[in-house]
Amino acid sequence: MRESKANPRASWEFYGIDKVQQMILKELMRSDEYASMVQTVAFAANEIVALYLIKSVLENKSYDRLEFDRELGRIACGRTDFYGIRRYFYYLFYLKLNEHRSE
Repeated sequence: MRESKANPRASWEFYGIDKVQQMILKELMRSDEYASMVQTVAFAANEIVALYLIKSVLENKSYDRLEFDRELGRIACGRTDFYGIRRYFYYLFYLKLNEHRSE
């Protein structure tokens, strides 16, 4: 895994996360045990779209369903940026999870 800042064009491979890891991370994010960590990491990934990131993962909502969300309003970024930030969010969660587990 690379240490880097958010790069909206960075792929899953760039972050070293494969499909299986994505599914595992998503399940962990949805568990109550990591709710606080999810909040912290989402805001670290991008404060402007943090709540959209959380809703996207927890409720399995795509960008298209979140773009004009009734609760949160219109999202402040485009599709490519959103999905790039979401990949970065997963990456930061992965790092935080590993840090937490090694304590």
